[in-house]
Amino acid sequence: MADLDAWQMLNLGVDEVLDLYNRLVDPNGAYKVDPVELNNAIAPYSLQNIGFLGYAKEFFTDVLLDS
Repeated sequence: MADLDAWQMLNLGVDEVLDLYNRLVDPNGAYKVDPVELNNAIAPYSLQNIGFLGYAKEFFTDVLLDS
């Protein structure tokens, strides 16, 4: 994935995206990332942690929000 450009990353398949976490934390896989460290790294960007409005303000800055 490091070699993909922005357009290619935006067009990843649903199954590929949903399997990323499992591939990263698989103890028998290539990456062996600690699940706690991964969760801590992605928590500030998680919709469930920052809420929809916070997420929209952070990542959809080019969309007009009526507030």
